[in-house]
Amino acid sequence: MGRAPAKCVAVTVLALAVAIGLPVGTSLGASRTLGLRAVHFSGSFVPQQITATAGSLWILGSTSPSTFTACAIERFDPSTLEAQAYALPQCATGITSGNGRVYLLVNQVQPNTNTRDYRIEVFDPTTLSAQVLPPVVLQNIGSAVAHTDLSFGDGSLWLYGYALGGKNEVVQIALDSGDVENTIGNAPEIGGVYPAVVGNSAGEWLGGGPGAPAGLEWVHAGTGTATNITLVTGGRSGSILWLSATTGRVWAGVARYGGAPGTTMVTTRLVALDEQGHVAVRSPWENVGLYPVVATPDGHLWDVEYPARCGGFETLLEIDPSTGVSRAAARLASSPAACNDEEAGSELAAIGRAVFVLFPTAGAGSVLYRATT
Repeated sequence: MGRAPAKCVAVTVLALAVAIGLPVGTSLGASRTLGLRAVHFSGSFVPQQITATAGSLWILGSTSPSTFTACAIERFDPSTLEAQAYALPQCATGITSGNGRVYLLVNQVQPNTNTRDYRIEVFDPTTLSAQVLPPVVLQNIGSAVAHTDLSFGDGSLWLYGYALGGKNEVVQIALDSGDVENTIGNAPEIGGVYPAVVGNSAGEWLGGGPGAPAGLEWVHAGTGTATNITLVTGGRSGSILWLSATTGRVWAGVARYGGAPGTTMVTTRLVALDEQGHVAVRSPWENVGLYPVVATPDGHLWDVEYPARCGGFETLLEIDPSTGVSRAAARLASSPAACNDEEAGSELAAIGRAVFVLFPTAGAGSVLYRATT
């Protein structure tokens, strides 16, 4: 592995302060002030996804996203927001982190075919270098690349997507070698966007994502047996929008479809399960964020809603982990080009008491917020 050259990143940093007013007596506490800083990307680098590890924020992006070339990963210091960029051997479609490293999902199309071979690319923050591990971890056809999810959990990488033949499959991947250690076949049906997979000491938790059935599949650790947990009842259809693992809990953003006869309605709620698969928290039907929640040391959870119209304000949500109730914590201004882009990938990360929210756009105008809680 050779060390990639570091480059300075052109950004503009603005400081803001936002007061959070909450009703007296709510479990989220009295009003307080969030410290906000905004980073506006003014150079050629277009940010796409974020993750946090080794005490830093890491942003995946490219200076030529339309051609899927010239990709890099940027390190942001969480205190100063100073940034450095490091070139990547291959452009990636997914990012996660764990054990002090950044892991990326890359693919190449086989010559004269439409078959994609997927591999794991690893960036080491200690050596500031990246390499693509040799093993092929998944194969599929064409646009199936848009329906994958890569996550870290319980000491392994987990990749959920379509396999050859259109099967829904989850593979467990070794961190150091990139070898496939286990395959879970017949995973839940994948919806119209991306599926969701998280792992913890209790096993793997699988959801089909937006547009898929709302059954959550729990594959028990050590046995491989699966339990299906229904999160939408009452005869209505629904979906699991995302999954997130926090200490002792797996959180799901759940959508329910359909209202009174002849009407169309989508309602959402948060559900948390303990490591025995029991529902520990079920929020009222309320607005929930579009992305997997992140946690700060006080135990509170955070998510973000995209605006109702392009260029509007996004809402940062603070979530009480004992009730699942969400409150608006701040309104975050976005670029006129920012829309309801729930397909963009991971958009939140937390380092200590700082929550980072990235609003990517296709070109200039992307914004990164840091909310100090």
